[in-house]
Amino acid sequence: MAKRKSNIIESACSCGELISIEINCTQRIGRNDGKRPFYPDESVAEKLAGTNLDPKNYPENGVTTYRCRKCGECVDETVPGAEFYRAEAQEKAL
Repeated sequence: MAKRKSNIIESACSCGELISIEINCTQRIGRNDGKRPFYPDESVAEKLAGTNLDPKNYPENGVTTYRCRKCGECVDETVPGAEFYRAEAQEKAL
């Protein structure tokens, strides 16, 4: 199994909510820039509470955040480090 090369940076939304960002993430990510924003105090078990899904089937670091739970704003616009990175080829296509 290949070793994941990733780093965690600690940041916060402009409203003050703490949000961490995993960079160079290659697994369980919904973004193509390799960044995975998440709450450092939140677990998969909490997210799956009340559902029929078994938390044992999901990795603990599988939660990705797209909006701040405190202010509701998009984290890519309000959290330093969570901005979307667009490759030059993507920019030309827009």
